[in-house]
Amino acid sequence: MGAGYYYLTAAIVLLGAILGATFLTPPPGRDPLISGLTSRNGHWYKQIASEGYEYVAGRRCNEAFFPAYPLLARFVARISGVRVEMALLVVTQACLIGALALTGAYVRARFPHESSEFAEYVVLAMALFPTTFYLRMAYAESMFLFLAITAFYGMVRKWPLAVLSAVIGLATATRPVGVALVVPFVMHVWGEATSWRKFLGRAVWLLPLACWGLVAFMVYQASAFGDPLAFAKAQEQWSEGTPPSTLAERVTRVVTFAPVRAVYDRESPCYWGLKPPRDSLVFNLAFANPLYLALTAIAVALGAKRRWLDSRELVLAVLLILIPYAFQADRFCMMSHARFASVVFPAYIVWGRVLAALSPPLSGAVMGLCGFMLGAYSAMFVSWDAFY
Repeated sequence: MGAGYYYLTAAIVLLGAILGATFLTPPPGRDPLISGLTSRNGHWYKQIASEGYEYVAGRRCNEAFFPAYPLLARFVARISGVRVEMALLVVTQACLIGALALTGAYVRARFPHESSEFAEYVVLAMALFPTTFYLRMAYAESMFLFLAITAFYGMVRKWPLAVLSAVIGLATATRPVGVALVVPFVMHVWGEATSWRKFLGRAVWLLPLACWGLVAFMVYQASAFGDPLAFAKAQEQWSEGTPPSTLAERVTRVVTFAPVRAVYDRESPCYWGLKPPRDSLVFNLAFANPLYLALTAIAVALGAKRRWLDSRELVLAVLLILIPYAFQADRFCMMSHARFASVVFPAYIVWGRVLAALSPPLSGAVMGLCGFMLGAYSAMFVSWDAFY
């Protein structure tokens, strides 16, 4: 089921990318299509996989990006002999196929009394959601999504706690939000324990193991650059807006949705109309970033209200939404928040419920619209002028 839906939607993405590389402004390079698919963050991941890390204080550098995805691509490139760009895309596609397949298996295990059609709708929702085009590009999101779903599937199937810790630890080396998985894992450990003493005895060694990827990355940075938090300082150089100068100001802006309002304020440097395509509300991701984040938050809230999500899924979803919003919304001008929302996998359970409840013609129309936007965003992504 997962592989079939992957190939169906991959055809949409590939067609959109080909059209974008052919008729829009292609990126420089000997192969416009591959260059487009591996552009933007893919440039930095390619650099890490090919040359390793560099860190220059006060300048944008690849130290801002976590290592698991590019290092896996380096391994694939070495054993297969393909170019690093192709290896990045191979890892991305393999992880997405795995994520779709495991999502179906997870839903069937979580909801054993539901029809098989429900699991199919959830997988379709994930495969067709417009901003999941990022999961096909040279980005770490598909690997993170695969690891997150693997961890939750393992919890449902009662995998050994050490195995779950190792999986979650790898996720913390894949994306900064990987630490969000630690909280539902602690909830799982608590649920498996028969007493406080047993819980604490397990937590003492399981929690450090669940963070092994992030800890290893920090140890490497301390050794190579003399600063275990070099990645956080490097990320500060990616700034579109003016970040708050104090914690109180940051909190105030976050709770009053000031970063969201700035996107639609013509006087703000974050105004969506300053980013191409400037004349299109429909295809401008700068305009849509807050909307996709809001849609995801609404889905999570609906899932909580209807009890479609359990406590672990709800906690993970909330953290995956709040962490990027609280720490990056002002600095990024909400840029990439549609991408951040694309890995909130509990939301797809809710979308699957909604699609299953609609009449077949209406659900077909919704999925058709999503498929169109998936292809359109793919075309825009490979265009050198398009905003992401």
